[in-house]
Amino acid sequence: MANLPETSAWEPGIHQLEESDRAKAGPGGILNIPPWQLANRTRYLKEQLDAYNGLLKSGELPFSNINSALSAVTAGKVPEGALLSVRSDNPLFWVDEYKNVAGELVSTGKHLPSDLLILNTNKNQVREYMTNNAAEYDLSVGLIPDGNAVYIREIDTQFLASEYINIDGVLTASGRKRISQESVAPFLKLLELITYISDDEFESSGIDSAGMDSDGRWLWKWIADVFWLKNLVVTGELTAAKAEVAEINAGQVTINGIPVKSVDNVDYLDPDEYAGALFDSAVVSENLRWLMGWIGDRAFFKNVTLGSLLARIIDVDSLTIAGVPYQSYLADASEFEGSGLVSGVLDESNRIISGLTEDGEAYQKQEHDFRAFVDDKNLKVLNIHTARMAVFATDTDFTNVRNESDYFVFNSPSSDAIAGEIMSPYNAWLPVSEYGRKTLALWGHSFIGNNTSFSLKLSQLTGYPAYNFGRSGATSVAIALRNGAYTKNYQPAGGVIPATGDIALTPAQPGPLQIVGDVAAEDGLKCSLAGIDGVINWTGTEMVFTRSEAGAAVIVTGPTPLQVYPYTTREIGDIPLATRYDQHREAVNILWIGRNNASSIMQILSDMKAITDKLARQNRRFVVLPEFPIASEVIGTTGQAQVMYLNSELKRLYPGNYCEINGVDLLLNFKNHYNPDYPQDVEDIANGITPTSLRQDTLHPSQSLRPNALFIGTEVNAIFVHQFMVSKGWL
Repeated sequence: MANLPETSAWEPGIHQLEESDRAKAGPGGILNIPPWQLANRTRYLKEQLDAYNGLLKSGELPFSNINSALSAVTAGKVPEGALLSVRSDNPLFWVDEYKNVAGELVSTGKHLPSDLLILNTNKNQVREYMTNNAAEYDLSVGLIPDGNAVYIREIDTQFLASEYINIDGVLTASGRKRISQESVAPFLKLLELITYISDDEFESSGIDSAGMDSDGRWLWKWIADVFWLKNLVVTGELTAAKAEVAEINAGQVTINGIPVKSVDNVDYLDPDEYAGALFDSAVVSENLRWLMGWIGDRAFFKNVTLGSLLARIIDVDSLTIAGVPYQSYLADASEFEGSGLVSGVLDESNRIISGLTEDGEAYQKQEHDFRAFVDDKNLKVLNIHTARMAVFATDTDFTNVRNESDYFVFNSPSSDAIAGEIMSPYNAWLPVSEYGRKTLALWGHSFIGNNTSFSLKLSQLTGYPAYNFGRSGATSVAIALRNGAYTKNYQPAGGVIPATGDIALTPAQPGPLQIVGDVAAEDGLKCSLAGIDGVINWTGTEMVFTRSEAGAAVIVTGPTPLQVYPYTTREIGDIPLATRYDQHREAVNILWIGRNNASSIMQILSDMKAITDKLARQNRRFVVLPEFPIASEVIGTTGQAQVMYLNSELKRLYPGNYCEINGVDLLLNFKNHYNPDYPQDVEDIANGITPTSLRQDTLHPSQSLRPNALFIGTEVNAIFVHQFMVSKGWL
């Protein structure tokens, strides 16, 4: 019996026998056509199954590489047109798919993804990495497409991260950065303290500027050069030579027994600092004793003595004019109609003593005319209008007194003032050097505070006594607070300064005692809190106030400014340690304040401005010194970039005071004194840092001659600062 001839082929269909078909067997007979087609399909499937069984038994699915797959095709194990998988060389894919086309492997472009690709499915997202190495790895495996941006975290606190862009396979810095909260904190604090009012809100009022309460009612206002108040209420005695409207011209004002010297002694405080007081707003002394307060639109004083007073209404228990008790009453306006006055003060005979015109001008305007002079070594000031005379100083060597409009100037040969010139206002004895004093005041960090070498050398070169207020480890904030450029508010625990003993302060922040890391301070600072003298100490966790002398307990109802007294921290020449020098703002100020918080550039610049703004009005003799990099802050590091940027900003903001001569600043001059024969110095200069031979450690200038050094570091700096002062004409 013959078998059907079988062929390995996948028949497209199986023939169906019909009733009309004539039965015929044998080769080609219609009865054998369907079995023959099924036999062909069966043979085809058997060969396919045999091939895959061979692959499965060999362990070659998927194939480990492209060569093993080609070997299988050549051996006939992979049928024509069959699909197969090969382990991929790309870490993003597990296997790649191929097709056997005439014995050649042709990629279909399809892949099975690996875990790496599944975890990073979105290549177009802006990625952020903790380290450069992590970013570089993702770049190498294709997770950062060309042209995409990523962010890499910064190690400092000024910026959170820097942006990089994949340019032709290289992560290139774009120069854009994400700013941190710390870097913008000074601006946020400034915005909290300032309220801006649109000019058009009182455009038609005729007022140039005004102070208003929270309901928008004016408390005081300026019209041209006239200062206006509403109702003036004096709770005690008021003595005045003249009463006028809208202006107070006082030869001398005494409030509650305290002479008010000038408006410079008054600061405007945040309302929170006197929350709970009777007043809506108030003017207080430096010891927070109230001088003037507002309730609604009424202003209150304590006992006030004035040379003159300008007011619409005087409401006091008693009034004395030119030493004579005066009885007054409110007169009907018709009694002085035609006088041109809208209000006035009359004597008992209804004669006008003073008044206010419709234009807001004072009637019978009287100019206070003063003359200062020396009589038998006594400095006296005469009020020509009242004939009152005050003795400002006795047993003096004052000569050549010159009277100006608001102040007088004189010479004192024994004074340290430049040219012996001293000035003082007429209303109080406040002697201030006209052009500054022949002294040095040094404020800064360890470049000043951890040694006497720099200060002593500078004092010897200039011939000026040096008052060293430096403190090792101090931040710019601590330096500014110690300088008195501004104050920080504290409140004793429980709201009371006890009669004696220590009391913890809130907030628990070191403020003027802050050094790097907020570690405990080694010594305290003499200061005043709520009018009580004492000493503050920082334990590392607490701010502690100890009053200097026992006395009555003092209630402090809210945060109160801490006033730090200017005592020196080093003995320099003839100036002992712990010398109080209140005239430091009249001296040549040497300012080196930013090294210990170099990443907080805006804070440093703010503190520098606060210090320089507080200098005496005629004294612009201050030296701004550039910061030095640490040995590890070589070119290309964040630290180097921060120091260089800080120095560039100091130079830009203080072009006349930044320590630079002919394009060479203090830092470059220091580097220029390296030893060219010492390889380490040569390497240091190439790396952008200061030479090892001039340093006593990784940062600080040497105080003695070091091995391989040609100079002493602190003396190099002192000599250059002296040369700068000479170039400015200050010596």
